[in-house]
Parts: sequence; C-alpha cells; structure tokens
Amino acid sequence: MGLFKKLFGFRGKKEYEEVEAESEELKESEAYQVRREDFDLSSSEGRETYVRSLLDQLQDAKSNVKSLSSEYQSVTSYLCDIEELDALPKDERSQLIACCKNLQNLETSRNSNPIHKGAMSDEQFHEIEANELELEEGIVKLRETEDYQSLIHHDLKRLDAEHQAFHVRRRELAGLMMNLKTVAKVCLGAMGILIFALVLFQIYLKMDVRLGYIMAILITATVLTIVFVRFKDADQELDRINRNMDKLILLQNRVKIRYVNNTNLLDYYYLKYGYDSSRKIEKLLEDYRREKELRAEYARVMEDLDYYQKDMLRLLRKYNLFDPTIWIYQYEAILNPKEMVEIRHKYNVRRQTLRKQIENGERLSDTSMEEIRRMVLEYKEDSAKILSLLDEYEEKNSAL
Repeated sequence: MGLFKKLFGFRGKKEYEEVEAESEELKESEAYQVRREDFDLSSSEGRETYVRSLLDQLQDAKSNVKSLSSEYQSVTSYLCDIEELDALPKDERSQLIACCKNLQNLETSRNSNPIHKGAMSDEQFHEIEANELELEEGIVKLRETEDYQSLIHHDLKRLDAEHQAFHVRRRELAGLMMNLKTVAKVCLGAMGILIFALVLFQIYLKMDVRLGYIMAILITATVLTIVFVRFKDADQELDRINRNMDKLILLQNRVKIRYVNNTNLLDYYYLKYGYDSSRKIEKLLEDYRREKELRAEYARVMEDLDYYQKDMLRLLRKYNLFDPTIWIYQYEAILNPKEMVEIRHKYNVRRQTLRKQIENGERLSDTSMEEIRRMVLEYKEDSAKILSLLDEYEEKNSAL
C-alpha cells in the first residue's frame, strides 16, 4: 500500500525557435493524454480500463523523466566547465590562452599548407572529430527512433481505422436489429389478419380452412424463427464489438502515450545532433571520413599540433573539468568571449529543453496520480480493485 500513501500525499536560430514552440508542443502532448471522456466510467470494467491506462501513462512518464534527467546532468556539467574556465585565476588563464594561441597559429599554418585540399572547414572537421562516436551513436538512436515513429504512426492510423469500422458496424447492427423487430411485428400482424379472415370464411361461408390455419402458423413460425436467430446473432456480435472497443481504446491510449514520448525524444535528438534526419548525419560522417583520408597526407604537419593539444589537455586536467578534451577543439571560445557566449547559450537551450520535458513528464505523473486518487474517492465500490492495481504497479516497478 506504499503507493496508496503517495496518492493522498501529489544549433543557432533553429534551437531558439524550438524553445519558443514549447507551448504548441505541450498542447499536442496533452491531446494524447489519457482522458476520462474516452472511457465508459459507468461500468466497473470501464473504470478498470481507465485506471490501467493511467498507470501505463504514469510508468512511461517516469521512465522518460529518468532518461532525460541523465542527459540533463551531462549538459549541466558542460555548463559548470564553462563557469570553471571563466573563474580561472589570471596567471592560469594566461597559460591557457598561450596554449590556445599556439593551437591557433598551428591551425593557420596548416590551412595555408598546399597539401590540405579537403573541402570541409577546420571548424566543422574538428567538431565532428570531437563528436564522431556520439554522432555514430546518434545515427543508431535516430534511425531507431525514426523507424519507431513511423511504426507508431502506422499503428495509430490502423487503430483509428479499426475504431471507425467498429462504429460503422455497430450502427449497421443496430439498424438490422430494429428492422428485424419491425419484420416480427409485421409478421404477427399479418398472421392475425389472416387468422381473422379465415375465421370469417369458416363461419359465414362454411369453408374448410384448416389447411389455411396450418399454412399461416407454419409460415409465421418459420419467419419468426429466422428473425429470432438473426436477431440473436446480431445481438451477440454487438456485444463482442462493445467488448473489443474497450480493448481497442486501451490499446489506442497506450500507443498515443508512446507517440508523445517518442516525438519529444525525436525532437530532442534533432536539437542535440543539429540535423533533422539520420540520413543527413550519415552523409556528414561519410564526408568527414573522406576528409580524414585527405588529411592523413600531411600528418607531419599535425605532429606539432598534437603536441600542443596534449600540452593544453594536461593543463585543462588540472581544473577537474567534466570533459576537458572538448576544449581542445573549442579553444576559439577561450580566446573569444563571444564564442564562449554562443557555446554557453547552446547548452542553456539544450538544458532548458530537457528541463521542460522533465517538468512535463513530472506534471503528467502528478496528474495521473491525482486522477487515480479521485477515482478511489469517487468510486468507493471499486476502491479495493483500484488499490490492487496500484499494488501490482508498485511491485512491478520496485523489481526493476
């Protein structure tokens, strides 16, 4: 019952535009949240389905927050490195600037070397060089996430089509059952009229109408039997459709929750890697590897550069930075405060995006918990079942 206690206790301009569009993304996310109006809460089964959907939403939200929190801590560490560099004493900063200038002079010399005929700029090359493994990992993550997004989108379309088909079939069955009732009434009325006519023929015309009675009864019985069998089949099919629609609604809400989480994750990957598809990153890495082969031709020029990079790295490691290696490829930011502002702003944008997504996930968790609490209070007859579902959820998550 531990959970029961908790219930009652709650790259440039494009990056900036992503943050400004946050409210629109939030509205889209809310559109795919579990809502009461999507469920039939008049029945115990409907309420159980609703609570299970809330628990699925709660579990996915917490899992997403945990994943994003790790990335948030990493981005925060990079920002702390920037603060650490800005706060260096004057003499240590002078040493660091001297190393950066040595690197800058060597880069200038290398760029003027006729051996260097690559098409990629030094800034872009070193940026990819510093993040090659991360980009390779990003290709895998993006491809998996993009494929999963396509799959979820396809599933949503298919489930929506099934939902519409159920509605159409339910209307057809309701019309058929109404028509069958009408046929039964017409048949009984016709038999009554026929019997009445046969009685008149027998009394006033003295006719032998026994065969007429038998035929009337046989025809009426046959028609009513057919009507009854068709009506019973339609009623059973309608009952099956209603049960299947409850299952379909539960499945739709699970898929919608995953769609929102996957969309948020995909948007963050696009922001993090600076490209809006895995194919573009693959093309970038292919260009980088060709460039790398060209640059191998003047490896001797790189020897001095390597020496000063190591010298700078040795100096940076004294400051206990989270990732001192990255500053070897971002030394311009140490020499140019404007460059440092740009880098800081980039990390702030990434952290702000992560924070908003974490807050959205936490808000979704709180909303789900609050809604389950209301269900326990509003439907006391099902409170034991709801608490049992909560215990199952808590036991499952404590084992992970």
